[in-house]
Amino acid sequence: MGNLVLWRSIYEADGRFHVDGLRVGLGNEKSYPGESIKRFELSDLPLLSHDSVLAADIKRFDFFSDGYTALLPGDKPVIGDARYSMLPTSTKPIWGIELNLADQQKHTPFNQFHDTSDLTRQTFIDMLLGEDIRIVKEEAKPEPQARADSPESRI
Repeated sequence: MGNLVLWRSIYEADGRFHVDGLRVGLGNEKSYPGESIKRFELSDLPLLSHDSVLAADIKRFDFFSDGYTALLPGDKPVIGDARYSMLPTSTKPIWGIELNLADQQKHTPFNQFHDTSDLTRQTFIDMLLGEDIRIVKEEAKPEPQARADSPESRI
């Protein structure tokens, strides 16, 4: 029922993806302003060799993400699919690829980043019910997890 009532709006403007949550129907329409993140471009990785295995993996991931890719902030370079997130207002993707720029001739792993914390779950329920939400930032980010069907999944 969640996707019949709570929707995610995503659009690109000035090289950034912007996401918002929209609750419609049932007589209690509400919008939830979301985050934005810079759209990924190959030029964001100046150390990337464009004829490497890694570059081919990045291009493949970008193709299957329909160009909705973003380089995530953090210590490890990760490119995520900006179309999907646990919350309609978040730019934290539910999957992506982790880049190893030091060894560009190896395939990159495909990881999942499902944030199932109590805060995320409660925020989703509040949005689904049309309630106001508190903006609270969690300190710890979920660690990437390899796909359950194949721990060594590669793109």
